Amino acid sequence: MFFTASKLTGGYGGVNIIEECSFSVNKGEIVSILGPNGAGKSTAMKAMLGILNLKKGKVVLDGQDITKLKTQDRIKLGISFVPQIKNIFTELTVKENLEMGAFLNDTNLSTRLEEMYDLFPIIKEKKDQFAGELSGGQRQQVAIARALMTEPNVLMLDEPTAGVSPVIMTELFEHILNIKKQNIAILMVEQNARQALEISDRGYILVTGKNAYEGKGDYLLNDKEIRKAFSKSIGMGFRSPCYPNNIVVSRNELGKPVISLKNKLESYLNDTFGKYVIHVSLTDTKLYSIASVIIEQS
Repeated sequence: MFFTASKLTGGYGGVNIIEECSFSVNKGEIVSILGPNGAGKSTAMKAMLGILNLKKGKVVLDGQDITKLKTQDRIKLGISFVPQIKNIFTELTVKENLEMGAFLNDTNLSTRLEEMYDLFPIIKEKKDQFAGELSGGQRQQVAIARALMTEPNVLMLDEPTAGVSPVIMTELFEHILNIKKQNIAILMVEQNARQALEISDRGYILVTGKNAYEGKGDYLLNDKEIRKAFSKSIGMGFRSPCYPNNIVVSRNELGKPVISLKNKLESYLNDTFGKYVIHVSLTDTKLYSIASVIIEQS
């Protein structure tokens, strides 16, 4: 494998978020890391990038052990990372954002810019516009394009479709498929499990910081036992620190918005792994209403 992470263990403040996690991806391959909220997906990606100090584990890029390298040195070796949020410079133009991405390799800047304009046509149209004025989907395209300006061998994406509409999500996944054709290894954390697995060569499912399942995308998508186990994990995924098994809803979100939340959850689960029934009950506190959610397979 071109890029591998073996038995990664680490976390924050002495508490392990990931334990014995392993991943791998080849050039020209899309690999998704899936799981409920709090499973350790983003933490695992940060560990591979060198942002998180590991207690143990090993990261290898093209045969070279990079476990001890700093983040900037890993980037110089050809790894690019697109975080979920704060991934563009809002006060710079789109073109300036791309130029910032070429700081390691500006010898063919004009050529690389044209390649990004061809890959993301909307970027060419908006190149002189301030990035902060763009829509969410357009911002994500700028963020991915800037990451590609360094001509990486590995592209790491942390929830690239978070917060965008289904139409824009489909468009972003099409762009990711086109990037794959450039023989780039793509490692992607995603919450939209079904859509991610449909474009992925392989996938990993994390539960409570550990590898629970792995395999080809279609296998993970269609295996009934995995779907059942994953749905139970999703049920624990929408949580707060004080109420780990519930959803906290502020008082100004009571009534119809709670039903809307229930419908959104139901729609998400149906679209992801089949038919589900969601039961919602409310418990009032001084500041919040606690929406207890039970998810059952119909």
